Amino acid sequence: DLIVVDDGSSDDTGSRLATIRDDRLKVLRQDNSGVAAARNLGLSEASGEFVSFLDSDDEWLPTKLEAQLSALARAPASVGICASGGIARFGEDGEEVRHSPQGRLFEQLLLKNSLFCCMSVLARREVVDAVGGFDPSLPAIEDWDWLQRAARLYDFTTIDKPLVIYNDADQPGRRSTRFRANMDAREQLWRRNRHALRRAGAAQRYLLESARRELREPEGSASRGRRLVLRSLA
Repeated sequence: DLIVVDDGSSDDTGSRLATIRDDRLKVLRQDNSGVAAARNLGLSEASGEFVSFLDSDDEWLPTKLEAQLSALARAPASVGICASGGIARFGEDGEEVRHSPQGRLFEQLLLKNSLFCCMSVLARREVVDAVGGFDPSLPAIEDWDWLQRAARLYDFTTIDKPLVIYNDADQPGRRSTRFRANMDAREQLWRRNRHALRRAGAAQRYLLESARRELREPEGSASRGRRLVLRSLA
């Protein structure tokens, strides 16, 4: 099935959807509540054995689902998610990004989101049932948090070629480009994952990456960066 969640849009989304006559399409509308709540509403209505995500500003290439379904059919039961590479498009230019991490990715995903983006994955429904939906309390990177939780329980397989297009044009208010929201979310993930990061010997690297961002980015805070450096030394 195809589920469209209209998250309080103010453009012509509603009128365009009203012209489509197809029993496979379900349209859900809610007051603007953010991407995590929108995805969770869609997941609550999804009936398929597999689920995949597509944000309104991005694209799937035509063979995405076919290739990923085939890969999951060949994979052992421990594999819950198939990911792919993609094309990151900046204005008129596009950069191909290939990814090949496979197997148990939990410790890798604790440090950084090594997958292309959330819409590049196809997950078995049992993964959603096991780990739950996206966390609306996070001000950003809720897709990274979801992938971390999935990776605690399931292995990944990857198709190392572009199957999606991520349009990274400068869009006002886009969550992924809001520096302070991202840093606040990183701090929340640190509090959740610090014990696992320490067991993996990666806690210092995580904190130093946060410090680097605070100290090098124009919107960063030097005092926060210094505190993060001291925390990493401790």
